[in-house]
Amino acid sequence: MFKRLTAIGVLAFTKEHESFGIQHTGRRNSELHSGELAFDGIKGSAWQPRFYQVSEVLLASMGMNLRDFVGEDEAEIAKKLIAAAADDSAKAVRGDVEAHKRVWVAKDEKEREKHTAQAAVWATRNVGHRVECPACVSQAIVVGEPVTAPVQRLRDGEITETQEYLPNQFECIACGLKIGGLSRLAVIGLGDRYKKTQVYDASEYYAPQDDYAGYEDDNNEP
Repeated sequence: MFKRLTAIGVLAFTKEHESFGIQHTGRRNSELHSGELAFDGIKGSAWQPRFYQVSEVLLASMGMNLRDFVGEDEAEIAKKLIAAAADDSAKAVRGDVEAHKRVWVAKDEKEREKHTAQAAVWATRNVGHRVECPACVSQAIVVGEPVTAPVQRLRDGEITETQEYLPNQFECIACGLKIGGLSRLAVIGLGDRYKKTQVYDASEYYAPQDDYAGYEDDNNEP
């Protein structure tokens, strides 16, 4: 199918789009027909931008757009992912990571252990999604902007609230690496969406005079 699209000259449909389409549908068919976990271990940021880009081209050939395909909210996220993947200047972030890695490796082993331990404590006490630093492999955090409305569920007297975020800032206090921008994060594999989860006691949640929920955030759902 994808080879035919290239052959008949669908506007803006390139060889790269064809290659992605063949690879992506191959994974999907393996998962659907054989039960193989074809997407297991593959981050969404590795395929979602190109998936939406190819979809946008195919939809345009039919006089449609991403909003027609995935709805307005998801279409806005898709456009941000496409723009981030297309930002060639963001690739310079690899140099920043390598520079911090060289400085980190040059440190004394005991100093590295101390900073890694401090980072592990810091990353659990800050509001953000815990990730592994690409430079020093210490615990670090990304933070971002909400891209979905919060969803609340009541069970056994507790309210669990989840909301999906798209990251745009990264920080590691162990080696000092800081990265801003979704496009730069996507280059080093930190551009995946994450869920922020908060758990509240129902009685405290509905009591306006008490702002303390008594629970720590868990921002590490996949």
